[in-house]
Amino acid sequence: MTDFVEMVIYKVHHLRDGEQPDCANPGWFNAVPRENIDASATRTYTGEGELQHVATRTLDNDTATAWAGRAVAHSGEQLEVSISWTFTGVVGDIKLLCIKNGHVGNGDTYARNHRIKQAEIGGCTEDVGTINLKDFPVPREGEFQPEFRKFQTVRLSCDAESVVTLRITATFPAADDSHQVAISEVRFFSGT
Repeated sequence: MTDFVEMVIYKVHHLRDGEQPDCANPGWFNAVPRENIDASATRTYTGEGELQHVATRTLDNDTATAWAGRAVAHSGEQLEVSISWTFTGVVGDIKLLCIKNGHVGNGDTYARNHRIKQAEIGGCTEDVGTINLKDFPVPREGEFQPEFRKFQTVRLSCDAESVVTLRITATFPAADDSHQVAISEVRFFSGT
């Protein structure tokens, strides 16, 4: 058998009856290569010195980095902030968005940044509407809780020429007075 056929058999046989593809098991969907995606945001935290939290940090496969943008005013009011991804050379519709919500580099960076609680998805052929993401307990020093580092699944139906936009409408609060919301990593999967 060719490698491709073995890969398809492996993917199809590892989803149980009735089970849908998700970030932990994308089934027959294909990962969209990072070089086929670009990212931009309406707000970006530039940090100090060379520290840049630009939107493309969500695509760098490095949880020590993250996109961050101001999401909360000093008054506590939620600010309009969004992040968008554009695609080139993708085969099939975009079916899954996998998000590592927050700055998941370690428990400290996770706690010190807001995480997405609720967002609206735009740019897709079918209305996805409002999504709700989970928040996880902040690990105490020396404690390891891998839950906050897992990808969360968002099901989509966006054509390959779409610009997928996440407009953040509510956040989980940071442990200190940070006003930044963060996303460490995203992955997209396409298929039919």
